[in-house]
Amino acid sequence: MKQKFSTAAKLFSLGMIIFTSSFKKNNTGKNEGKNDFSRSTVITNEIRYSNTDFQKLADTLASRLNGNSAGYSLIISYKGQYKTSRSGGQSRRMQDLPVQPFTMYDKYSIASVSKTISVVALIKKLSELPGGISNLDALVWTWLPSHWQMGMNIKTITFRQLLTHTSGFRYDPDPASTKNGDDYQTLKNLVAAGINLGDKTPSYNNRNFALLRLIIPKMAGYNIIPISNNMQPAMLTVLENTQAIQFANAYKDYCRQVIFNKLGTTATQTIDCINTDANPRLCYVFPVNGSKGYFSGKDASLSSGAQGWVLTTMQINDFFTRLQYSQDLLPTNLSTMMRDKLLGYDRNGITSDGITYYWKNGIYDFGKGGVLGSYRSLIIGFSDDIQITVMTNSPINLQNAAILAQQDWHS
Repeated sequence: MKQKFSTAAKLFSLGMIIFTSSFKKNNTGKNEGKNDFSRSTVITNEIRYSNTDFQKLADTLASRLNGNSAGYSLIISYKGQYKTSRSGGQSRRMQDLPVQPFTMYDKYSIASVSKTISVVALIKKLSELPGGISNLDALVWTWLPSHWQMGMNIKTITFRQLLTHTSGFRYDPDPASTKNGDDYQTLKNLVAAGINLGDKTPSYNNRNFALLRLIIPKMAGYNIIPISNNMQPAMLTVLENTQAIQFANAYKDYCRQVIFNKLGTTATQTIDCINTDANPRLCYVFPVNGSKGYFSGKDASLSSGAQGWVLTTMQINDFFTRLQYSQDLLPTNLSTMMRDKLLGYDRNGITSDGITYYWKNGIYDFGKGGVLGSYRSLIIGFSDDIQITVMTNSPINLQNAAILAQQDWHS
């Protein structure tokens, strides 16, 4: 399902800025000076928070989620260390017995937060190739399946353009179109159709990241069955179906090896793009009514890369904190580059009291006729070294809630 950006983000009166970093304040409280989000300079006089402060922040955010969602869980971290958490509501309601409370150990498909995971995997591999991280500006097409037809201008697309949604790929405007998927054949057709150079402007598109499911395994040397250019149609279909499965399994294996197995949470080797729980957690319309919930964890292996990973709030938080406050996943200069150049993140900006932030959200909507069950996930980091991870099973703008909670807490 295609991810949708919430238009509520446009309501921020927070002075949203693109590619901002740090800040300094003059006596009038106006923001001025050089933008720089580096850890060593984000705060002139380092803020030191107490345990009471973390509890207050968690309570402040929880107050914005209580009564506005069927269920939620959130985690507050500071300088990469877990500090506190809150949970509320239900992940399965009376109409979907058994009733289950929403906890930070519930599995949900994390939607587009999967993009951040794919970027870490890609940058990890790119940095190991000759030329190192300069490969971000290398051309993508050489890593696509060799038998694919390269359409007009496809050979101009770089990795950086994929990661910043400036590749030129566009969705079909027809909402009933079958051309907007993330599966192997749709990606093949997308590449064959080519792009217009004039479309190389920011335009959010899942396929930029779904292609990483095919690129990363090839780059990492996985054994993928070759396909010749003159294959007979019947055999081509069989072999492409095999390739699709091999690419998906290799992508998942690589992410497990270089990311999930380095996390502190348990059973990371079992993290997958499918939720096999006997009573999986569900998504609900809000305000809640008697309608049954929607399941957000069907097998997304063959369309993963831009979405699909199934994790708990605790596992997402562990990934996020280790990415930005350790070198377990990437060297510091590379995780900082991801954040500052918005590679795998959606937006950055500055709060009304001068704290800069960056975030990535995930959205799944279910249902028809404007009555939607919905799921949301969010990772957001602030320049005072606070990180927040939130999951909820209702349609709520989590980035608004987190940013406003941070402001309320500071004030």
